[in-house]
Amino acid sequence: MEPDGHWEGRPLHGGDGGEGEGVRFDLSENTGPLGPPADVLRVLECARGLVARYPSPYPGRLARALAGAYGVPSECVVVGPGSADLIYRLFAFLAPKKTLVVSPNFGEYPYVAERFGKEPPLAFPLLAEQGFALDFQRLLGAASGVECVVLTHPNNPTGVLVDVEGLERFLEAVAASALPPWVVVDEAFVDFCPEASVTGLLGRFSNLVILRSFTKFYAVPGLRVGALLGSARVVRELKAVMAPWPMNAIAIEAALAALEDFDYPFRVRMFTEWMRGLYQGVLGAIEGVFVTPGSANYLLLDIPAVQGRLDALEAALRAEGVRARTRLWGLDERFFRVAIKGPDALGALAAGLEGFLKA
Repeated sequence: MEPDGHWEGRPLHGGDGGEGEGVRFDLSENTGPLGPPADVLRVLECARGLVARYPSPYPGRLARALAGAYGVPSECVVVGPGSADLIYRLFAFLAPKKTLVVSPNFGEYPYVAERFGKEPPLAFPLLAEQGFALDFQRLLGAASGVECVVLTHPNNPTGVLVDVEGLERFLEAVAASALPPWVVVDEAFVDFCPEASVTGLLGRFSNLVILRSFTKFYAVPGLRVGALLGSARVVRELKAVMAPWPMNAIAIEAALAALEDFDYPFRVRMFTEWMRGLYQGVLGAIEGVFVTPGSANYLLLDIPAVQGRLDALEAALRAEGVRARTRLWGLDERFFRVAIKGPDALGALAAGLEGFLKA
């Protein structure tokens, strides 16, 4: 049976099943481990006045605030109700005939590439035996003849960062071609490692588009806030076909409040880094469990014994009140992703894995 609220035929996502009976720790959902900033909660408590009036036809104040946070000109930012919405708008605008999607990846990309393109997307597989590192020289060869290349940074679901210098060389190489492909870099989780962001390349490459998710880091996925960064022309074209009032007033004010909490990012990053090391150590010590070191707020686990027994794994985790993100696009079922939360969640996850492996 499909999770409540899931659209038939669409990619599955973390948190798709709602709260779920008996689920105490939903590790399928990659939101910040500390919950929303206190200022966001205060906005929500006082939201009655916001719902009685129209929001801005376009949330320019939020766009300017995000531009300042990301270090890019405001004319290079368009905001919308979540980065997923902006992905759909982008592909409807680009309509690339052939798209190359680095695999594994966020499942919406192969879906939208097929829906808005003229040919099924091509997959460029990252290899587990190479630590899921992206070889840009190989990618350059595979990208010949395509109109769009999509990658996530850090990768979702592995958490592995791309080599920024390698990406820069790749962009320089494709820029020399007669028809440079669009290069879409999804940085939904880069707020957990902001020094790795590639926004500094935007001014040099007009075919580069970056997606940012506000709601992952600030743990407010129900508000739906995202941004797309690109050339002024791309942003102008996307805004021209947006309906008025693309975001509700509560989401706008909550996002602005979160950006004014300058202590919150530091606390989230410190806590996530500490817990990530703890999760890697505890889970990696379990015989039969292999952990891919990552840089975001989740980890990719590889358990060869899961192959052909995924239902048994999910049952073992459910017995401990845990839900993980299984059935990942581009990976065998032995791989699954878990969000980094607190120590109680880690204890329940470890117990579920040990119970499965001993069965």
